[in-house]
Amino acid sequence: MQDGKEKIILHVVSDTLFFDSISERFEALDGYKNIYLFRAPKIEMHDIKRIRQKEKLIYTKSEKEWGRYFALPEVNIVFFHGLFYDAYKSYKYISEDKKVIWWTYGKDLYEANKYVSPLLDLKLYKKVTGRCFPCLKRKLLTDLSRVYGVLRGNIPRKRWIKRVDYCSTVFPIEYVLLKQLRYFRAEPFMLRGVRGFGEYKPVVKEQAGDIIVGHSATYTDNHLDVIEKIKHCSLHTRKIIMPINYGYEDFKAILRKYKNIGGAEVIHLEKVLPRKEYFELVGNCTHAIFGAVRQQAVGNINGCMKTGVKVFLFKDSMDYKQFKQDGYIIYSIEDDLNQEELDKPLSREEVYHNWKTFYAILGFNNAADVQANVQKQFDSLYENE
Repeated sequence: MQDGKEKIILHVVSDTLFFDSISERFEALDGYKNIYLFRAPKIEMHDIKRIRQKEKLIYTKSEKEWGRYFALPEVNIVFFHGLFYDAYKSYKYISEDKKVIWWTYGKDLYEANKYVSPLLDLKLYKKVTGRCFPCLKRKLLTDLSRVYGVLRGNIPRKRWIKRVDYCSTVFPIEYVLLKQLRYFRAEPFMLRGVRGFGEYKPVVKEQAGDIIVGHSATYTDNHLDVIEKIKHCSLHTRKIIMPINYGYEDFKAILRKYKNIGGAEVIHLEKVLPRKEYFELVGNCTHAIFGAVRQQAVGNINGCMKTGVKVFLFKDSMDYKQFKQDGYIIYSIEDDLNQEELDKPLSREEVYHNWKTFYAILGFNNAADVQANVQKQFDSLYENE
């Protein structure tokens, strides 16, 4: 740091799934100390079990406890990992001398949250998935949230968003959409998030292999519409890899019923695999289908792009729009998901095009440079002080 004084970042964590890998990125920053605050009005055992470094997290159960940490005079930066209903009132405790950064995760932008309407309103469910009872309930929640939000719920959220100094979105196009909200004033900050890095080799395959369908047991993945699209294809001798290691238990039960699709055996991934092990599994696949309309499964899609997997997305999805804008070769579920394309892997030219495009967008060739860039971004917050 320029002033030689260590800065303290208070992290407000809402999802523990990727906590270990994310915290390692921040621990490597020079001149910064990290405090991790986990909002836990009700601590779920699965949240605790999946964290290796539990000693890092401070669990708080009430607004009063929260306020005490936000108000600590030694805290310089308050970094929100996603936004959720319990955090809206935190603006009351954060003094003006602290810098507030909001890293949008996706769900906080596109889904209703305790009767507070979505910030970016998309039609999340496709036709078949949308007929599920839980999806109808969630749609009703979204409809009610619009009414409730006008009356009460959106007010504290608007005040909180006005207080945010910097916003880090997974996609640059999300920041552009947020800028259209009249109460959004945050400056851009690492618009592709605090990204990880993996040095993957592009793999050219001569024959069609296994197929990935979805990335989690979440309704917004629209698995049922994807299944409806491919169930009449001939996929014998191949496997369909379906990750259901996190998400909704009721939807996991629905997806487990699919043992065979188009003649392909369905392998349900029940456990969260280490990153390296997961992408080794991806290496056996030649095709991947992700049905989310909102920004979702971006790490999975990037992994596919780097390793030569042919990716199919809905044309109205945020993923499709951003990846298309970035220059990747991708395929649409509506027009391209058919027997011919499922039988044909990416060509050598397509594989290397997507691999080169990923690293060109990232702008770095190794993990050390990625970390150096994160360091530079944080240090830039204090350049004029």
